[in-house]
Amino acid sequence: MDKNKHLKSTYTYTVTELNGMPAITIIDLNLLDKMSVTNNIDAIIEHIAEKEKILNLDETIIIYEDSQGVWDIFDYKSGLFEPLRKDIVI
Repeated sequence: MDKNKHLKSTYTYTVTELNGMPAITIIDLNLLDKMSVTNNIDAIIEHIAEKEKILNLDETIIIYEDSQGVWDIFDYKSGLFEPLRKDIVI
């Protein structure tokens, strides 16, 4: 994988703990006609995990706000986005 592919998107992120698990919250800034985070999610998550020393992405909560303001959960194992449940507080 291209080590700099994450640079093709503009985003911010935070890493916290939620229910005893690491949680990454990513916000797509949608700047400069760059690739959306949705279309670049794997490279972005892998970059964040490496930088933040997150070892097990299968056990990490990944919360994502897309460029339209919609919040989702990304399941790293399946590669699928799911609507953010109301019982998850970010």
